[in-house]
Amino acid sequence: MKFTGLFLLILCLSLTAQAQVPSAINFQGNLTAPGTGNAVADGSYDMDFALFDSDAGGAQLWSESQSGVPVQGGLFNVILGSVNQLEPFIFEQPVWLEIIVSGETLSPRIELAATAYSINSANTQSYESPYTNIPSVGPAYIAGDTSTQNYPYGPPTIDLAIDDNDTGFDVVGDGDLSFYTNGQERMVLDYVGSLYMGTPISGGAGLKFEINYDDIGTDWGGMYISNSATTARPYYGYANGNGLAYTYLDGNDGNKWKLVNGALHMTVQTDGKVGIGTINPPEKLSVSGNIAASDTVKANVFAYNTPKLKYYGVPGLAFKINADIHNPTSTETSFPYLTGYNYVFVAGGTVGSTTKFLVAPVYLPHKSIVRQIKYTVYDNEATYDMYAYFYSVELSTGNYTLTPQIGSTSGASTTIQELALSSLNYEIDNSTHTYWLYVEIRNVSSNHRLYGVSIAYEEPGF
Repeated sequence: MKFTGLFLLILCLSLTAQAQVPSAINFQGNLTAPGTGNAVADGSYDMDFALFDSDAGGAQLWSESQSGVPVQGGLFNVILGSVNQLEPFIFEQPVWLEIIVSGETLSPRIELAATAYSINSANTQSYESPYTNIPSVGPAYIAGDTSTQNYPYGPPTIDLAIDDNDTGFDVVGDGDLSFYTNGQERMVLDYVGSLYMGTPISGGAGLKFEINYDDIGTDWGGMYISNSATTARPYYGYANGNGLAYTYLDGNDGNKWKLVNGALHMTVQTDGKVGIGTINPPEKLSVSGNIAASDTVKANVFAYNTPKLKYYGVPGLAFKINADIHNPTSTETSFPYLTGYNYVFVAGGTVGSTTKFLVAPVYLPHKSIVRQIKYTVYDNEATYDMYAYFYSVELSTGNYTLTPQIGSTSGASTTIQELALSSLNYEIDNSTHTYWLYVEIRNVSSNHRLYGVSIAYEEPGF
């Protein structure tokens, strides 16, 4: 049977005491049939191995034979040097491996020059591999180290430092790989592909990457995604089957930090101004859109970008009769009263005149501008009319100011009327004044009714 051999050098395994070089190489190969490329039949094969100083011909430097090598699915694994020991001087030069399977020589030979540093590092301080371009910095100790230093999981299996046995790799569990520097475990790549950095390693369900810096106490710890270009946009993102989201530092736009989830939603400028729905926030917090709060929102001043027209309503039930200044006679035995629900009217009583004055306080925002005052009435009284006014009282003097009369009815009508005073420009100053409504009504039972007053006011922008 003819063979086509494809081979891969895996790892140097066996070694003697510290500072000694390995005497064996773990070698894995794949045997395929020529033409088809299919794996050879499973079974046991006799194999011969030899090292030469050339890819063809040349001097033989070492050889050994291994009988009954198991092959499954074309794959086999052998330890070169398990029969005849590999001597260090062999690897002072590039070497080629020749393999004979069941009497048939495979070609071409396999160059092992890329492994010379690993096998001969004890004797080489400045060798530079032509394949990796990595210079030698000292010996590499591989497995079986007898050091007694106190590592969390024992000494590293592979020590990469110079004669101190504190920097390298270790197999900490079944399928887990640990990385050490300066005698401390720094990183673990576990058997399911999760990567942990820092100590202690905490883990967690679904965790693929963790950075833990408990070992430095309360000092700074974390991670940067860095790019030295001033217009760079380093980012960190998340993705699932529904889409992706990411944050990035936009060096091309004033170094703003931005958050994207389907679209750009939030921007933080270098001056601390935050924009939600806007990329150029003019204030410390700028929101383009509505804001909802389930609890109290506190601020020293609320203002708008542009003036907002709002309305303030005063129902009829908010009014009360201003007390009559009158000494009742023997024939005036009771006071009139205000009654009703959806509207109010004056009824009953013999004290005072038939004209009554209804008053109600007004509480409008400070610095708002009154634009219109409108009251809704019912006047089915031909003799008497109804009037309404808006008063302000200056607190420092007690003087009051009367706005122009809001309106008055005329004649009798069985329909509800709206009487308004519009085009006002009256500024509210709650620091110096109080405000109230004044309605003149007659004691003619329900022929004079007050439904309520609506005030249109404007809150200015800034």
